Amino acid sequence: MSAAVTVKSCASEEEAEFFKSMLETYGIHALINADDYAGLPLMTSGGVQLQVLEEDVEKASKILKDAEEPD
Repeated sequence: MSAAVTVKSCASEEEAEFFKSMLETYGIHALINADDYAGLPLMTSGGVQLQVLEEDVEKASKILKDAEEPD
């Protein structure tokens, strides 16, 4: 079984949901891991991690990189 690997750290769950949806459009199953300890701000507690399976890391990283580059 493959492990989940973080491919992007996000400032909010909304941002992570946006990128998760984008990856799933390309057929990549993505997970969101939010470290929200006792109501601490997400950036203080580690933020929100967007994760994919090991075998999808390369493809997901390329998709995310292309999405962040200005046209």
